[in-house]
Amino acid sequence: MDSKKNQPEDMQQGLPAFFAKALSPSIAVKLASIITAVTIVGMGLLSLFILGNQSRVFEQQADAYAAALGGQLAVASV
Repeated sequence: MDSKKNQPEDMQQGLPAFFAKALSPSIAVKLASIITAVTIVGMGLLSLFILGNQSRVFEQQADAYAAALGGQLAVASV
């Protein structure tokens, strides 16, 4: 009867050890995780740079369009 009473406790102690052993990251998993993290951070920084640059270019194009439209209206009104 004691063996059945202690069985859940043994199982509870054994499961974390089993998962730690089964899921222990090898060097390949660690390297893949690091490469993935560096790639994600790099892509995020690149997207922020491109977004800022595109915003600046869009503002320049809007200003040029407004100037061209104003010039055409001025010529057409004469």
